[in-house]
Amino acid sequence: MTTWAEFVAECIPAPVTVSVQAYLGGGASGDQHAAAVDYGPCVVEAVGRTVVVQTIETQGEQRLSSTTVFGPPEPVIVPGSLVTAPGRDTAARVIAVARHHDHGIGAPSHQELLLE
Repeated sequence: MTTWAEFVAECIPAPVTVSVQAYLGGGASGDQHAAAVDYGPCVVEAVGRTVVVQTIETQGEQRLSSTTVFGPPEPVIVPGSLVTAPGRDTAARVIAVARHHDHGIGAPSHQELLLE
């Protein structure tokens, strides 16, 4: 079984690290997020596509995702978290997450983060 780190080292010429502020929940003062931590190695694609939103307040709606981040399976990133990719001045909200597993075929387990 290939790990995500092994796959990236072998196949991705320029992986990046993004900054993630984990979504902690909403409250009277709005959404709460943890302090930013580095997450990587990642592949970032600035490609628009329509996705079904997984955040609590808009769950099930369709929205346009402007960026996709592929990264390691841990730590688990949840919808509502904020991600800042290299070259961006502001964080984008995670509107959907897909977790991909090996399923015995040797592909690396990883997460796909779909950003606003």
